[in-house]
Amino acid sequence: MEKSTYAYWITAKGEILKPESRHILAIVKKPKRFGETDKIVEDTFAKHGEQKMSNVEGKAREEKRLRVIRRGHIRIRFNGTRRSPL
Repeated sequence: MEKSTYAYWITAKGEILKPESRHILAIVKKPKRFGETDKIVEDTFAKHGEQKMSNVEGKAREEKRLRVIRRGHIRIRFNGTRRSPL
């Protein structure tokens, strides 16, 4: 069996976005799509003493994710297995 992972954001405007890798990086790279600014993104990471582009899943990541979800954005993640038809 092959493991499949799918990740998407559905914006408050109904756009379907597929992050390149992590959900948080979609917010960091294009903050305006999520109602953020570069300054807000940078300030959030600085507040928690974390690096903006790190793979650490810390407090800044959680704060940003929750903030955009409260604005109406939907985070979708599927981690599962896909069975081969053969």
